[in-house]
Amino acid sequence: MKSSLISALVAWLAAAAPATAQSPTKRVALIISSYGTQNPELSYDLEELAQAYLVLSDHSVGLDILSPAGGAVPVKTNKDDLPYIQRFKKQTPALKQLGATIAAKDADAHAYDGVLIVGGAGAMMDLPVDAGINKFLTAMVARVRVIAAVCHGPAALADLKTN
Repeated sequence: MKSSLISALVAWLAAAAPATAQSPTKRVALIISSYGTQNPELSYDLEELAQAYLVLSDHSVGLDILSPAGGAVPVKTNKDDLPYIQRFKKQTPALKQLGATIAAKDADAHAYDGVLIVGGAGAMMDLPVDAGINKFLTAMVARVRVIAAVCHGPAALADLKTN
């Protein structure tokens, strides 16, 4: 199911308006929970993030990682034996991005062609109640951009209000 959702997002981005000389790639915001800084057991799902990150980056999609608080989030190590987790950690800028996530309140929705909300139990704790996440997602809806969510990620949409 996860790979189908990610594939659908990639397909939509590929079919969307062609990139211009000023922006050679599509950009997607990956939203993750930052609740793990308070309770490491309630965090984002690293596997979901890594799978999406790799598929999208392999298709030349530019990626930013957003979170409610911004800044560093914990990086889990319990799945380090998986080859794609090693690739994610060692062959992409993802670890650097996880060390300095963009606070959703500071993100410009106009810079993105789509958004993927990553699950994990933490997504139910901070994503639905964060004003920055709500504002960012509302702006994405207003711009008629694709919003995809996996696992617990749809919780971020629970309190979203649009006109």
